[in-house]
Amino acid sequence: QGRTWVDLGIVLGQNNGLDNSGAWSPSAIVRDKEIWLHYHNNPYKCVDTMCSTEEYQGSELYRTRLQGNGWQLIKTEKLRGPGGGPIRDVSNVDVQYAFGKYWLIGEKFIYMGEGTHNQSSIVFYISAAGLNY
Repeated sequence: QGRTWVDLGIVLGQNNGLDNSGAWSPSAIVRDKEIWLHYHNNPYKCVDTMCSTEEYQGSELYRTRLQGNGWQLIKTEKLRGPGGGPIRDVSNVDVQYAFGKYWLIGEKFIYMGEGTHNQSSIVFYISAAGLNY
């Protein structure tokens, strides 16, 4: 078991199902008959149409629900943190479902500006439904 893999191709690209900010560092869980992908978007936004200059605006966390076949998109949504706003500047997430709750762990990045030493730490969120943390 698990020795043979089938390549389903790209399931998410620059268009992640909600906007055009991409999908990075996914974590997948199976819920009922769906596959839930959790990931962060690109924290840099193109300033012009050629994307020759990028501006740091921070990342947000997303959840994309796929059919159990692994390639049919159902819906993409932004994850919400305490207070209802988006979870910002958290990347490289790992999401698990255990003991009736969703457990999200990720790297919190604090951008201090060009030419300065940025900061990061590990953060932990718990959710009852897997969308609002």
